[in-house]
Amino acid sequence: MTVVAVPHPHYGLDLNGAKSRYSLSYLYAVCSQAGCTVIETPQDSDVHSIDATVQFEEGDVRVQMKCSSTHRMTGSQIRFQLKQQWIDKWRKYQGTTFVVLVLVPEHKADWVQYGDDETVHRTQAYWAEFDKSSTAKSIVIPRANRLDTSTLAKWHSAFAVGFGEEAAS
Repeated sequence: MTVVAVPHPHYGLDLNGAKSRYSLSYLYAVCSQAGCTVIETPQDSDVHSIDATVQFEEGDVRVQMKCSSTHRMTGSQIRFQLKQQWIDKWRKYQGTTFVVLVLVPEHKADWVQYGDDETVHRTQAYWAEFDKSSTAKSIVIPRANRLDTSTLAKWHSAFAVGFGEEAAS
């Protein structure tokens, strides 16, 4: 199999903008594979520090997406700094909020490779549930919390438990 990294000309979206779009695309891909709906928060409406909601029949969970080319999962966890304004907003929400960190290579051209038979994403994502009772200014994201289709069942369970319900199997 031949895999080629295609150079990317600059079409106007800066690197941070590209990371933001890529992280949301990652969430969309996982949710679409699982048959779950994602609603993106419009950029001018992001007043709750939430990038998207994942919808379940009973209700939604909120998701804050982050993308980094400088963080690396080298051990069993990664610590990600949170802004106080995010913490304050997430604490007010009665439902469940998750933080997803998408890790990408330093060079944008290396994020996705296009081969004759497949497209390979050289990225990975990990998640953690925001703990409203924590006083920490960072969140610990375990390596075990790899974002994939099985994550959605865990998020659904956390949502149900948050409302005093037993999660459906």
